[in-house]
Amino acid sequence: MKIRFFISLFLLLYSAVFINAQVQSNLTVIHGMIHKSVTKADSLIAHKGAIYLSVNSPKSLEILKPVVIQSFTDIGYILKSSDREADIEVNYILSSVKVEYASAFLEGFFGSTHLERNISTDYSLIITNKDKTIKSFELNEIKKDTVNLSDLSEIENQNLPFTQSKVPSQPFLTGFWEPIIAVGTLILTVILLFTIRSK
Repeated sequence: MKIRFFISLFLLLYSAVFINAQVQSNLTVIHGMIHKSVTKADSLIAHKGAIYLSVNSPKSLEILKPVVIQSFTDIGYILKSSDREADIEVNYILSSVKVEYASAFLEGFFGSTHLERNISTDYSLIITNKDKTIKSFELNEIKKDTVNLSDLSEIENQNLPFTQSKVPSQPFLTGFWEPIIAVGTLILTVILLFTIRSK
């Protein structure tokens, strides 16, 4: 009974090691960073209530405007269609979103190639109070993690260029060892085949 329990436990732990967490797409990470930036903006506005929100961005990033608007409503702001109806006017300017891959490396000697993923957003806030005093802020968000090279087709969106980036050159050993291992395995298989047959 104990042996069966330990075998089951071993198999459970062994399989858990090989279960990889789903890597977030670049667009999902960017959405999360925008929501984080709006949370940061909330502390700078220091007034939870009715605001007139204008969102500006380059044409290539216009698809992200609804994410900014939704983030403001999610944290409790009431958005007005006119600055006359609001207590505060907030101008959120999303100036850039950048995805970069850096330092390709092997995970283990014969492991898969991984990349360091760096995603950054730059944005500005201009807050105009009822008494017409203006405060402006230049801010940014940065997220760094690692991704598997083979997952790039899944984490990038081919219709959105800002979710894509150039891939750095791969480590020399990746291209060097793989054909040697493949040929070596084939030769070893043939040798073993003839050795076993001759016996």
